[in-house]
Amino acid sequence: MSVTVRAVVRGSVLLTFMTAELLPTALLPVMAADLAVSEQSIALLITVYAGVAAVLGVPMTIMVRRRSRRGVIIFCLLVLALGQLTLALSPSVTVALVSRGVVGAVHTVVFALVPVVAAELADQHRRSGAAGSTFIGTSVAMVAGVPLVAWLGQLLGWRATAIALGVLALGLAVGAGRVLPAGPARNKAGSARAGEVTGSARAGEVTGSARAGEVTGSARAGEVTGSARNGDSGGDRRGRLVPPTRAPGNPGLIGSIATVVVLTVLAVGAVYLAYPFISLLADRRAGVGATGFPLLLVAHGVLGVLAVLFVSRWIDRSRGRISVAILALLTISPLAVAFGSPAMVVLVLVLWGAPIASLPPMLHTDVSRRAGPAADVASSAYVVAFQVGIAGGSAIGAQVLQLYGLTSMLVVAAAVGFVALVFWAVFGRDGAVLPAVPRTRAS
Repeated sequence: MSVTVRAVVRGSVLLTFMTAELLPTALLPVMAADLAVSEQSIALLITVYAGVAAVLGVPMTIMVRRRSRRGVIIFCLLVLALGQLTLALSPSVTVALVSRGVVGAVHTVVFALVPVVAAELADQHRRSGAAGSTFIGTSVAMVAGVPLVAWLGQLLGWRATAIALGVLALGLAVGAGRVLPAGPARNKAGSARAGEVTGSARAGEVTGSARAGEVTGSARAGEVTGSARNGDSGGDRRGRLVPPTRAPGNPGLIGSIATVVVLTVLAVGAVYLAYPFISLLADRRAGVGATGFPLLLVAHGVLGVLAVLFVSRWIDRSRGRISVAILALLTISPLAVAFGSPAMVVLVLVLWGAPIASLPPMLHTDVSRRAGPAADVASSAYVVAFQVGIAGGSAIGAQVLQLYGLTSMLVVAAAVGFVALVFWAVFGRDGAVLPAVPRTRAS
């Protein structure tokens, strides 16, 4: 099977899930009018989705760990299809909330498994890049998915648009069944035989593209950390996810993961304090109506994809500068929208796509650098933290909007972004982590 076809299917799976999650963002006024509720109530559709994903993400991942990865991904796509159909037929916002919660329950599972599958199918020195490249689907969701949803919503109505996403999910379920492997892939670098490491380097080798004597993530040359120690592997011959049986070898790993988790919650929370209301911002701050809004989203998304391509190319060489730039732009942009002229607001809403789309690859790179061979464990924590940021940010944003208005909401978003920037300045540099609780050996 073509490598390109597999990559397209994997990316499309994440694209479809991300587009479905952000559907209320593109259609907020239309859904509010049809369901006869406030715009803040429609924003809760994002909060509930992300909240359920955050709470049930790890338990659901553990529940399916002994199942075929391909089978689990297909099941999640079928749940998405059913959820979209239920959403389309919802007579009230309550039913819509339930349907969103059901899909949210499998969201984290998909975002944890798809990068693992991508890494297994890649050559050994390209696994980190392959896993990270799958998240381009989330950026494409912004450049194509969300604008298309906004356009279809205006043309056909939001219910027909939800059905269209469900049909797409069904098609991807069929495609995943045909092109994705049932279990860990065999490649030139090695196999999943006992005593070897699945998804990372064999004992005594350096993971990723690092040369002997260099450090990749938390693993030094000649040392295997995470779940891959002493012959343990990330999966078995049947493609089942097997959890690590012993703690990672790096004593600072817990602190490293905690650092990424806190940074993710802060940065993503800053974005989603305001992003779910981008249609309101375009309308009330810049006078961009229903006709022009999809075009604004297209430009917003194009800048996002260009930024992702730039960040993916240069993040390893200039991680510090790029990270500071992204977090600084996330801080400044809401203030420019809050106090700028209509023309400036339009420009900033378009440029805002760059830091928003660049945030996932930036954070995922941080996960890989800090966790090394235990990146699969850290990635699960990162996905949950991302959903916590979405749920918390959208909930706080809706509450501030209702009580104090758009300007106050944007100021709060900028304040949280500034906290994220300060946090990165203190803990984001290589080797700086939150203190971990010391472990004691049983006597």
